[in-house]
Amino acid sequence: SEASTISLRALHAALDDDLPLLRCLLNQHKHVIPALVKCIQSDTMAPLSRLHASGCLVVIRQSLPLLLASSDVDSGAATAVLDEIQTACVQAVLPLLNQTLTFDTNATSPLILKLCEAAKAAAEEAEDEKLERDAVRSIKEKREPARLIARRQKLVKQEKDRKKAEEKKLMNEAAAAKMENSMEDTDIVTMEDELLNNMDDENKMDTDEKDKREDKREAYENACNEWTSYCLPLKLGLEVTTNLCSSTSS
Repeated sequence: SEASTISLRALHAALDDDLPLLRCLLNQHKHVIPALVKCIQSDTMAPLSRLHASGCLVVIRQSLPLLLASSDVDSGAATAVLDEIQTACVQAVLPLLNQTLTFDTNATSPLILKLCEAAKAAAEEAEDEKLERDAVRSIKEKREPARLIARRQKLVKQEKDRKKAEEKKLMNEAAAAKMENSMEDTDIVTMEDELLNNMDDENKMDTDEKDKREDKREAYENACNEWTSYCLPLKLGLEVTTNLCSSTSS
């Protein structure tokens, strides 16, 4: 659950160089270590909870030399705890890390594709919105005829559409040229009307268009969140692995 993840993350962070807390856990090792191992091996615990529990064990293991050098901890008791933690690392931590650090391209490819498509769509919407605002501002400040701005925006839009069509290899130049010739005047008049209607309020836009842009921004944020959620266990697993492979604290 989220509560267990937050609790174990807090303990994981608090253990770094906190000798009093480490000494307290060492005194309660008969309860603490089995509890951490149980969390690590539980299939019902969240992946991040299990990884933070693993991190706690690794930090305790790495910090035992500091405890021995700075307190009256019995070396025999510390050695027994170290053996217990070593066993826990082999039986619980290493299998979890092996499972976590297995990069599954079947899972990541759709996430990456979704993120790229959402980012592209959101960027295009942001660019379109900027063009509209720049056009309205130009009308207000320079008193440029709306028809000229509409024609210029149409050319920009045509260029974007052309590049997009080339990327997807779906362009039909002959048909596009014919359609452009027949619809150019109508499109320009329509864009001119839209610009004139928005002159009194620079931020005004059609409700449907605004909702569409918000949907694309939300889709991009959701894609980012999904990618982050997938990467967090990988990142934490690498961190725990690094600590496990490093030399003990001195």
